Amino acid sequence: MDDILQSRDDFGLVACREVEVASVDMSRPILGRRRKADDMRMRFIDVTIELVRENGLSRVSTRTICDAVGVKAPTLYHHFGDLAGLQKEVIEYAFVKYYTFWKNRRNVHDPYQRVRDGWDSYIAFSLAEPELFAIVSLENYARDLPTPIVEAHRDLIEDLEAIHAIRALRYEPLLAAQMFTAACIGVASMLAAQRHGIPAADNLSAIMREAILGTLIS
Repeated sequence: MDDILQSRDDFGLVACREVEVASVDMSRPILGRRRKADDMRMRFIDVTIELVRENGLSRVSTRTICDAVGVKAPTLYHHFGDLAGLQKEVIEYAFVKYYTFWKNRRNVHDPYQRVRDGWDSYIAFSLAEPELFAIVSLENYARDLPTPIVEAHRDLIEDLEAIHAIRALRYEPLLAAQMFTAACIGVASMLAAQRHGIPAADNLSAIMREAILGTLIS
């Protein structure tokens, strides 16, 4: 009887082990396929971003992307639905990239310096990523503002409110923030024009930044 029970126990252990092995072996291909799918999606996004940087979003087509990735169009459709789906991912990347530039300034405790750094980070992004900056600018007019833009503007209002508590602003913080942002966008546009034929003016960004702050702060 003991031998029989031992045999059953051994059989049970073997059966359990076989089930465990089978379950592991079955999951590995699934995980592998998911990783490959994720890798392919990122490959599409990375390649498209580089093409956008080189040519601009409007000149990037399904064919140029697929040729660069080394696949056929159905692969793009499988992962993104269509070209617009991939473009949406690239636009989201542009806003995340912009907000990363913006958030780098938030560790400074002085609200005056945070406002100055906010201006500088916006200008730095426009110079470092001109094509992605163009996407951000165009999307401002095309649809509801993405969360990163809204959050960045809210940060600016909060900084100006903090300054107002220390030293009175000439305008209430909401209006002051819009004046500040309008001036910053104007400078970014002018710096972009300087790369395409407009004569460069030294220290334009810093001079305009201090001029607008001087206008806002009494």
